[in-house]
Amino acid sequence: MGIKSNNPSESYFNYFGNSGTDAVSPAPPGAIEATGGTATESGGYKYHAFTEPNSDNFVVSSIGVTPGQIEYLVVAGGGSGGHSENGNPRHGGGGGGAGGLRHNFPTISGNGSTLTVTAGTYPITIGEGGPAGGNPNPGKGGDSTFGIPPASPIVSTGGGKGGANEPGPT
Repeated sequence: MGIKSNNPSESYFNYFGNSGTDAVSPAPPGAIEATGGTATESGGYKYHAFTEPNSDNFVVSSIGVTPGQIEYLVVAGGGSGGHSENGNPRHGGGGGGAGGLRHNFPTISGNGSTLTVTAGTYPITIGEGGPAGGNPNPGKGGDSTFGIPPASPIVSTGGGKGGANEPGPT
């Protein structure tokens, strides 16, 4: 025998998890059905990771009977480091900046909240890092975007380029 409350504010709400008539497969009503990126499941969550420097789509096919709630993390590409004088590693340039970060995790910021989605296609763009290899023209990292809502996407700005080491006076 177990203890279960139907009141989410109780400390023992659904303490023993779903079993018997509560166990539902496939996902219960209200669960989001979505595709895109590399999907993995862990700890009762489904994650969609978009990692390649290109564009893809997050496609929500069904939200069940309740509004679809999601959390997001959008990371931009980092800037490249500056070049060194005549390729001499002892005269290196400055490091590039980290890519920007946007999220809505309530437990991290204390003021975040889930985002409501509806069935539809949301474009994803992953920003590339700046050019590597001591390039004499370091570059800024590319911006990453999550097209939700499509009219005003969530944008993380790419990191700044590193400064070059210029020859000093003799």
